Amino acid sequence: MNLSNRFAGIGIGTKILLVVILFFVLFSLGLATLIGATSFNNLTQVKRAELERTSQILATQIAQMERNAALAARRFEESEPIVSELQLLTSLVHRQVLMFGFKRHAPCRLPHVGVRTGQITDPNS
Repeated sequence: MNLSNRFAGIGIGTKILLVVILFFVLFSLGLATLIGATSFNNLTQVKRAELERTSQILATQIAQMERNAALAARRFEESEPIVSELQLLTSLVHRQVLMFGFKRHAPCRLPHVGVRTGQITDPNS
């Protein structure tokens, strides 16, 4: 069957209308594909920019926390009461290790030093 025989019963106006409709359908599909691809690229760029901004904020916060931790450690080292308490605690722990040795079967409880009184109580006795 020939193509011209197939459309022989259709008028010229209908044939032109079919061609125009086919053109509009193809144009609409192409336009939809272009808009979809462009929208996807724009959303990807926006999301990437947002992630970069968030990572910069987090990096700044982490750097600030590191500076604060270093400052706190320096202040602890410069504080005489804290240093003396840590030295006392360290000497008590060393003394307990030398006196009693390590006990693998029981947890080692550290002696309690009263902050105001300076009195030492041994929880192991």
